[in-house]
Amino acid sequence: MLKKLTKYELKKTWKIPALICGIILGTGLLLGLLHIIGLLGSNETGDTQNVDLLLLISFPLIIILSLYLIIRYYKSLYASEGYFSFTLPASIAEVVSSKMFAGTIWGIAVMAAYWIALNLSSPGPLLETQSFGETCMAISFIALTFMFIVSNLWISYFSVTVGKSWKKHKLAGTIVCYFFTCFVVGIIALILSGLLQSFLYRTGGNNDGLMTDVKESIVTAAGCICAVILCFILKRVSISITEKTLNLE
Repeated sequence: MLKKLTKYELKKTWKIPALICGIILGTGLLLGLLHIIGLLGSNETGDTQNVDLLLLISFPLIIILSLYLIIRYYKSLYASEGYFSFTLPASIAEVVSSKMFAGTIWGIAVMAAYWIALNLSSPGPLLETQSFGETCMAISFIALTFMFIVSNLWISYFSVTVGKSWKKHKLAGTIVCYFFTCFVVGIIALILSGLLQSFLYRTGGNNDGLMTDVKESIVTAAGCICAVILCFILKRVSISITEKTLNLE
């Protein structure tokens, strides 16, 4: 049933994400063409301009997508539409999970479009790698950008679930919960990152005291793994809160 619900949610929400992906990809292609004909400079200068312009256009679109998915999550679960959602022959866990998974898929799709657009906007290789360590760093950096948008979405979903429990000022509750959760997650991430870096330093680093690319990529990969664990913890808590507070009468 979870698969069916997720597919249904994807069908209900595909238009806005598809439009955003199309705009980002089209922008990347256009910037690449302008770069080739020399209207946006050449070599490294042109590449930098393309990256800046694409980010300037893509960032607001990613924010719009996030707001759209968050509002959709709230309306389809905790507003009037939620009555229909929770009367389906499926468990509360399946209903909530389907909304989160669908949002995750669209978040990943938009980030994938962004990275493709970055490469379309630059005639040369965007991330030049000359060693195994640099390759690991490039892969871990890309993975980190994907996990950033996914974890941010799931923190937002969790905050909406907590905020709707407030009898008054639901929006204020959601915002407070979001920033508090981000703060706590940030502190935990810094502590874990510091502990891991300290361990890796003791196992040997560069002569100048800096970590090697491979070790830095290990820290980044560990951060991604922690983000995945965090997402599923937040999902479980969101389901638990919904199960305890849901009232269809």
